[in-house]
Amino acid sequence: MKIESFHPDTVNGKRVYLGYIQFQYDEKTQDGVIHMSNFHSRLWLRHLSFGGTSKDKDKSQTGQHGEGLKMAVNVFRRHPHNHTVRIEASGFSWSFGYNTQLKLCCTLTRIRPERILQERVVARGLRHNTETSYVGEDVTVIIGEPKVARAGSGEKAKSNKVNLQDFEKWLKEELLDVNSPQSVRTAVPYR
Repeated sequence: MKIESFHPDTVNGKRVYLGYIQFQYDEKTQDGVIHMSNFHSRLWLRHLSFGGTSKDKDKSQTGQHGEGLKMAVNVFRRHPHNHTVRIEASGFSWSFGYNTQLKLCCTLTRIRPERILQERVVARGLRHNTETSYVGEDVTVIIGEPKVARAGSGEKAKSNKVNLQDFEKWLKEELLDVNSPQSVRTAVPYR
């Protein structure tokens, strides 16, 4: 299942894609992994700090304290969900979890330069399509990868994949822009 996001205008007669949400799941268990990609974006280390936001000087925007990312990670990581959250951005894999004091932590692992180079070669001369994100240019959030990690209870446990019903409920009840594209507007046009 894939949901595409694109700018309503076109460039040279082609749609300009902003990103996608993709849910890959097993038809028998109906459990799977979510990939959400925002094209031409960056994630910097300062975004993990209180106040790490690009909206701090714009009073017409919400989220001026940079807490949205950390709150979302906490919601997905805590019981009963216990979903892993990982972000690929700016040449790093950002893995979120809890330490032994149950504080939210982020471990950054550099992505192999060979992978970045290979993706850059593939991307050269091509516009983004809805099936490919590039770790050197985009921000991709991955939720529900199976892995053993410290849960919100403090114990190490196997993480849960995302259930199809939970994903569909999330799309219907939480994502305003998916079901009602006219409901969210910003003052800044896409460039």
